[in-house]
Amino acid sequence: MTTTVNTDTRFDDPLDEFWREPLPSVASRKFSMKARRTGRSTIPAIVGIPRYVRKVQCESLLESNCAIVLLARRDVINLVEQLPPVAYFDEVEQKWKKHHFDFLAQLTDGSRIAIAVRSAARAQEVRAVVEAIAAQGCALADGYAVVTDADLPINLVRNSELILAVRRDHDRSADEKIRDIVTTLHGTTTIEMLVAASGLEGKGFRAVVRMIDEGELEIARDTLIDYPATVRRPATGRAAA
Repeated sequence: MTTTVNTDTRFDDPLDEFWREPLPSVASRKFSMKARRTGRSTIPAIVGIPRYVRKVQCESLLESNCAIVLLARRDVINLVEQLPPVAYFDEVEQKWKKHHFDFLAQLTDGSRIAIAVRSAARAQEVRAVVEAIAAQGCALADGYAVVTDADLPINLVRNSELILAVRRDHDRSADEKIRDIVTTLHGTTTIEMLVAASGLEGKGFRAVVRMIDEGELEIARDTLIDYPATVRRPATGRAAA
């Protein structure tokens, strides 16, 4: 799937100090206005190469959480939401049907992953549909996945929200100060200790989060990024995404 971007409004640094209106959503499917409680939301997402800010529309809280986690991943460079329907043949009912994928994630290696987002209670049904689409050689994506609420623990979502927030900062001096401290780190320490050593308080905390995001610090999986959390330098090279 090709996404067209207005190059007149694209910019090299979407994180500059001037507010710019995000580009419109590229969703192909419009939100249903019939449901009373759908949890619709819009996320201003930094996507693409070169980077630009675009609105990503989500139809439910679960979709929103999934989008936040995907956008915070370093291996995801673009995210298209509410895709056009995909046709597939239902072998059980012996007829053609259509399925709407919720997201298409483009990764740094060039591959594309089509994602269906459902509650864990509905996962089995949609997984059968996704497997049928993949088996029938659909050209939409290189891979297919089903994401449920079980894949989105609260700490992962909160950490991803925080990472997306601090990416928008412009504070190179704080980053350099924390980085200098991190390079001398042996073993483990807490975020609180790093921030105290920097003397930068809140700015120092946000700089530590950026070090975690960039793989210069590791935090235990499923741990909330907060002052008591324990961190360390990666054992070898850059931390895995």
